[in-house]
Amino acid sequence: MNLSGAILQLKTIGIHNLSDIDLVDPPKDEAISSAISELKSLGAIDENERITKIGKCMSLLPVEPIYAKLILTAILVKEFQPVLSDIVAIVAMISCQHVFYSRSVI
Repeated sequence: MNLSGAILQLKTIGIHNLSDIDLVDPPKDEAISSAISELKSLGAIDENERITKIGKCMSLLPVEPIYAKLILTAILVKEFQPVLSDIVAIVAMISCQHVFYSRSVI
């Protein structure tokens, strides 16, 4: 289970420590560590696990953090701007379920 999106959203609203939340079924420590590591590698949080400016921007996009970073990079890096619409279209397609249906399903 990838928790990076959920953790990024929690940090955005000011919840910096997951132990501050009473959860009925808390996630495994490994899942939390993996998500924290991913967010650090994306630049969404710093070494102190505080949200960064780019992390705040990423949290505004309704996609997984890795895709949000891709879109923001395409916006900010001049060389990627010609393919920005393609990147957004691809991210949209892989971010939703069941894009294509066969006639037997309909």
